[in-house]
Amino acid sequence: MNIILRFSKQKLVFYLITVICYSSCLEEYDLYLPSDEGYLSIDVLISTKDTIQYAYVKKSYDADFALESDGHNNLVRMYASFQSIDCEVKVVDEETQIEYDFEKREYILEEGVKAVDYVLNGFTPAVGKTYTAKVKYNGKTYQSTQTVHKGPIIDKITFKPYYTADEEDIFRPFIHITDPNPKETDYYFFVELDWFETHFHRDSYSAYYVPYSILSDEGMTGTNEGIELSLGMGAEENQKTTGMRYFHYEIMSISKENYEFFEEMKKQLTNDGGVYTPCPVTPPTNFTGGKVVGQFIATDAKIYDIYPDESNIVK
Repeated sequence: MNIILRFSKQKLVFYLITVICYSSCLEEYDLYLPSDEGYLSIDVLISTKDTIQYAYVKKSYDADFALESDGHNNLVRMYASFQSIDCEVKVVDEETQIEYDFEKREYILEEGVKAVDYVLNGFTPAVGKTYTAKVKYNGKTYQSTQTVHKGPIIDKITFKPYYTADEEDIFRPFIHITDPNPKETDYYFFVELDWFETHFHRDSYSAYYVPYSILSDEGMTGTNEGIELSLGMGAEENQKTTGMRYFHYEIMSISKENYEFFEEMKKQLTNDGGVYTPCPVTPPTNFTGGKVVGQFIATDAKIYDIYPDESNIVK
């Protein structure tokens, strides 16, 4: 009798703990940012590939957004609650202390909404140099300092077919890289571009998944077999955007802070809401000065045009 009683208590305690854990994971989490929180979205990127650099700065606001059905009786927010703002954006060369000012550019979107971005003409960062991005808005300064790390050396790219696919010309790309800094951990960002894009687009959105992949060479001892490029953040097996005879990639070096930002973004896109899945958090910013979302990226970037043929297809 005592044994049965003790077992019942243990069973009851286990049951209560399970209920508490399960109910805690069901708590609704709203990622909407009202204007009274004063969040800024800051996106500044400088690349060795370009002579024209772009920055985007927006502020969260209380939008009269509409909740629309997605066709499955689920209401979804259709528009992000951020709008363009007027501010000052500059990049400072930490070695020479020369300041480079971005110019404000206004344009009208298709919906008739005025948008603002910031453009820096005739400037290209150098590998190994350190730069600080500064944004001044409403009497406050937000800034981030980043060093341009040398990008990966791509020795070759090979392809393996999707053996389960019906089409014979759908391949998985594998990259073979040489570590540019063997004594350090390097972080890379891969952007799969379409036929018309020639750079990483930051002012658009993807309905299902984003064609970005991240890579850290921490603990990597060799890439004889190559590293398979992801289908993209949030992509599923049936979304084979690489099913073509032509591949267009932008490959960028990024910092550890940038890597952690995209890693958290990837978690949000792939979070299945399971009992043991951590609750999503806002991707960490590398800006100081207040409530900010976004990143400053200083990158060594290159474009690769790749054509699968008999010389690089591995079967």
